[in-house]
Amino acid sequence: MRTFSATLTALALAALGALVPATGAQAATPCDNAWNSAPPGYLYLYGSTNCNGLLARAGADDPDWDDTSGPVRGLDTGDVGSLLQKGTTGMAVKLYEGPGHTGDHVCLTRSEPYVSETSELTFPDGRPVNSIRSHQWVSASECAARDRPNRRKQ
Repeated sequence: MRTFSATLTALALAALGALVPATGAQAATPCDNAWNSAPPGYLYLYGSTNCNGLLARAGADDPDWDDTSGPVRGLDTGDVGSLLQKGTTGMAVKLYEGPGHTGDHVCLTRSEPYVSETSELTFPDGRPVNSIRSHQWVSASECAARDRPNRRKQ
């Protein structure tokens, strides 16, 4: 009878463990989910934080997000709440604060493929990343450590 009780207790604990995840496990973020489901080869621009509200998908360079040509059209400064890049291996996206690939820039690489809230990050000069005006696909080797977005100081 003791063997039966011990077996029943072990089975009950195993079932409970299957139903309740371990506390150390982390759920995937919305941007993780977006990256996993996005077709490769594109930069994705979202109107809201956490990769929600797709505004545009760009597989090519765009020198002016506010004009009516190129893959990104008619976006004003501040329209982009989050972004994700899922380029091919070895590629990165340079995001510029000015049209025509001018002004300060930051890079999104495969090792840091998305920004879940553009207003929390800044260009190296301190301007918020949500002021992006153009982008360009480049080799990841063209992006130095200085080109990563910075966390805004509170």
